[in-house]
Amino acid sequence: MLQTILYIGILILAVPIGFLLKKLTNDEQKKGKKWFAVLLGVLVLALVVNLFFDYALRSVVRLSLAFMIIVVLINYYPFGR
Repeated sequence: MLQTILYIGILILAVPIGFLLKKLTNDEQKKGKKWFAVLLGVLVLALVVNLFFDYALRSVVRLSLAFMIIVVLINYYPFGR
């Protein structure tokens, strides 16, 4: 139960980090818009592949992939503009 609450807290923390990175990298974001799409695709693909394999620390890998997907989504899509 405590681990689940910790995971949810970490994923919620991804939102302000994503907006902070979006604000700090605004010029780079305009130049590399297609790379955000490529990165998002790779992260989602890695998350899907991770669902099919059972190995140690599986939940930590899913958590880190979900965290990165949230941050990239915030940077890729025009939230808060």
